[in-house]
Amino acid sequence: MLRRIVAILACAAIGATAFAQDPKPPAPPAPPAPPPPAAADEPAAPQANPEALKAFTDMVKTWRAMPGLGVKTAVKIEMMEGDVSAHSDEVKGEFVFGPNRQAIIKLRGFTVYLTKEPGAENGTFTAVHEKDDHDYFTSGDDGSPYYAVFAGFYDMPFPELAIMLGEDDIGEVLQQFHQKAPMLQPTAVAMEQKDGKDVEHLTLSCEFTRFDLFLDPTTKLINSAEMDISGGDLVQKGTTLVYKYAYEYEPHDRPLEPGTFKLDPGQRQKVDLMAALLPRPEPAAEQGGIAEQNALVGKPAPPVTLARADGKAFDLADMHGRVVVLDFWASWCGPCMMGLPKVHEAAKWASDEQLPVMFMTVNVWEIRGEAGNSPDARLASARKTWEAKGFTLPIAMDYSDQTAAAYGVQGIPTTVIVRSDGIVHAVHVGVTDVEDLKKDIQAAIKAVEPGM
Repeated sequence: MLRRIVAILACAAIGATAFAQDPKPPAPPAPPAPPPPAAADEPAAPQANPEALKAFTDMVKTWRAMPGLGVKTAVKIEMMEGDVSAHSDEVKGEFVFGPNRQAIIKLRGFTVYLTKEPGAENGTFTAVHEKDDHDYFTSGDDGSPYYAVFAGFYDMPFPELAIMLGEDDIGEVLQQFHQKAPMLQPTAVAMEQKDGKDVEHLTLSCEFTRFDLFLDPTTKLINSAEMDISGGDLVQKGTTLVYKYAYEYEPHDRPLEPGTFKLDPGQRQKVDLMAALLPRPEPAAEQGGIAEQNALVGKPAPPVTLARADGKAFDLADMHGRVVVLDFWASWCGPCMMGLPKVHEAAKWASDEQLPVMFMTVNVWEIRGEAGNSPDARLASARKTWEAKGFTLPIAMDYSDQTAAAYGVQGIPTTVIVRSDGIVHAVHVGVTDVEDLKKDIQAAIKAVEPGM
């Protein structure tokens, strides 16, 4: 049972690290349609409490009235089932907020500058990465810094971003408050004692979800918070997904210096994709090929951090607790087109068996030759193939082909099976039989969980 909890937890934690390739903010979502009547075994949708709604509105207005605010947030994500729990790594973010919805955001190696000149209708989104001192990415925010950040980072479990960067309408701020619970409503507020201090306990609720905020009654800053999701699509029956928040603050009593929220790129070069800022894995030291790929077996898998074709991100480091199947392919590769249906069949089998396995196809060498070889061309070609073939597994885009080099790939398809502890279990070169894939996946699971 624990392996199922770990598998679900990994899915919940991934989103905090993800980013799109081009953070152009989408249009704000339309107001949700009235929910249908609840079934007999489902809870009715909570209704907003006027006093709680006022408390939530006061909190947002108080935060936004501050001349400047530094926030450090740590989020622990747990999956609970009875007395059994599984924990993800702690997700941390650092933020500096200023007037006019300007900000500096530090998250998973990225630093993002949200800048808006006085009197300007739109601002800019500019990003750099701590391991790339040569490049930067920038784009407009189309008048919505929150949605620019949302498009840049697929999932953001940080309510303070909605409070400080969200829209003017409180209803939209509630929708933006947490992506796992876009229908939250303020349902209760009360003064309480917590850890020997007076706190304002504000509760937000929606179907299957309760979000408890414990505020300083004077400053309206969130001392701590917890969100519990006990039903719906994110969790299995009988389990609860829990987010626990801890905060540190640095309030500023005067506006920050002009230019604080603006990056001076200096000698950095502008890149067209935010994904291009990610560090490239080191190529394998020896010559590639079957012998080198086999040498990976029993060793830690080389790191993989790639943009996905669907605008999310894939980081192998976030997959601990699950077996990962990496299948390297290209559209022009005939054997790849023969092998991918078999990989899909194995993925369906693993899903039906509820095994803790993640399948990720890795697109490499998509455009042969220099002419027309750009990230956009590669992405368009890979998506076209996926649509034409009716494939459904996610695609990680190895735009630089450096991940393939790190894994010693010289021929495709190549399929790599990584155990849940990050050790390479098996490497297949060429079209792989479905039963062989199943056997290696089962063996990879048993190698870490002998009782399974």
